Amino acid sequence: MIDDYSLPLNLPFSIGIYVAVNALPDVFLFMDAPSCAIAKARYVYGNHDLMSTLLDESGCHRVVDSSANICTVPIVRDEDMKRRLRTTASLDACQAIIISAFHLTEVTGIQYDALARQMEPEVKKPVLYVPNKSLNDDWLDGYEACLCTLAEAVELKGTAPDSRKAAIVGYLMDRTEEDHISNIKELNRILA
Repeated sequence: MIDDYSLPLNLPFSIGIYVAVNALPDVFLFMDAPSCAIAKARYVYGNHDLMSTLLDESGCHRVVDSSANICTVPIVRDEDMKRRLRTTASLDACQAIIISAFHLTEVTGIQYDALARQMEPEVKKPVLYVPNKSLNDDWLDGYEACLCTLAEAVELKGTAPDSRKAAIVGYLMDRTEEDHISNIKELNRILA
């Protein structure tokens, strides 16, 4: 019998959030994490998705980190995070911000949901929190959590059911390459 020392094929929860944000070209991800949050974007950018826009050669990435580290995590960092969120929201390309965190910072008890609610009226753009609660969940769980957070934020008041309309929910847009773009075009054609 041969022992298996290969790397696991399953990626962590946070990568699912990156993949979901990658599919939304006007959404930015604010990750309360060390600067390796940017490096994690490379799991998607130029690796899994050759057309990814998570990172930008100009340095204006759609993934923004808090630059937390082992020394700063225990310190109150709310004002610094608010400053970074304001700067991110001021970008023309940014129409919404997803906030999440690595476990290193999530365990400190920062109220990210309250931070998101506080910042949204100030920046006049949706600011949504996707909790990173489990060490066992994989990237599909992260993708699902991000989609559920987005779906909960959609306001449906004033819309009555219409039997002539349909919606497709949950298409796994894990790459923005032409095969997926073509799938979306075909789904739109079918629905039309």
